[in-house]
Amino acid sequence: MCTGTATRDIDLMIILDNYLISKTYSEDVKRYIAIRKLILDINSQYSRDLKIYSRAEFQRKKESGNFFIREIEKTEKTIYEKQN
Repeated sequence: MCTGTATRDIDLMIILDNYLISKTYSEDVKRYIAIRKLILDINSQYSRDLKIYSRAEFQRKKESGNFFIREIEKTEKTIYEKQN
């Protein structure tokens, strides 16, 4: 249903600097909660869609043709990238 009002939305994908793959849903949730606490100060007037992957998880999703990953790669804006 379309209400005719504009919504603001932030899709934020975080790729962790490791190659670990979560073995359980519980591990995913713990990681999500820890990182979400770090970004709570993002203005609450925006809806947030937060995706958090290790480098290995990201690569696996990319290779499988994941829709979200394809969309991010088309429209991405890197806001921070750690320099080695």
